[in-house]
Amino acid sequence: EMTLAVPDQAQQVITEIYISMNNTMLAALQSAENMIKLAQDATKDKPFSPYINAGLEQLSKATVELANAMTRVSDLLEKLNREKQQEREKKKKAEAAENDKAKNGTGFSSRFSFKSKK
Repeated sequence: EMTLAVPDQAQQVITEIYISMNNTMLAALQSAENMIKLAQDATKDKPFSPYINAGLEQLSKATVELANAMTRVSDLLEKLNREKQQEREKKKKAEAAENDKAKNGTGFSSRFSFKSKK
């Protein structure tokens, strides 16, 4: 698997990227909302100019692209968390199995047998 045993530092960097993208997305949405309000106020009696329409269209595309990128990073973070959890569970099971072997004494095997041969 691609993300198997990803260092915690790498996961932290990905988390920071996601947080940064989220903050950028919120700021972009706030700016877009302000721009739309300004454009609407400026053109109450007149239709939108082609420049305003083109700008709003580009702003909308940029917002969608940013949302898609955030979704990809979020999916990667979820995958990393799932795989880390699975690794922890495997380690716990392996440790439990080792402890059971040690307790039961079945961890030792010999080539020799004390059974009598007939």
